[in-house]
Amino acid sequence: MIAERLTALRLAAGASQDKVAQDLHMTRSSYSSYETGRRMPPVEALAPLAQYYNTTTDYILGISDERNPIPQLDERGRALIRLYQEADGRGRDTIYRIALQEKIQYGSSEKRSDMP
Repeated sequence: MIAERLTALRLAAGASQDKVAQDLHMTRSSYSSYETGRRMPPVEALAPLAQYYNTTTDYILGISDERNPIPQLDERGRALIRLYQEADGRGRDTIYRIALQEKIQYGSSEKRSDMP
């Protein structure tokens, strides 16, 4: 499972084994052995691999099938989730509709200069 996941992640990133090994400060043969399944990545290599591929160690290990985890929310995001969870069906529909309208009207928050 780990070998297949690492190979798929590398191919999706469009990187060579040489490039990944160089970026992660390891030998190509070490990295290659992880992809072929000859060796398991040591525990200390899992976090750098997950960071490199922008995924989780759980995904690499096959514990989770969620490749791209939900990003951490700031306080406003957590408050919005709490409001949504506490709302009844009509309230949830309203929150969703407003968020969708804002997304359509203003696009991504990264594009807005007036957003904190």
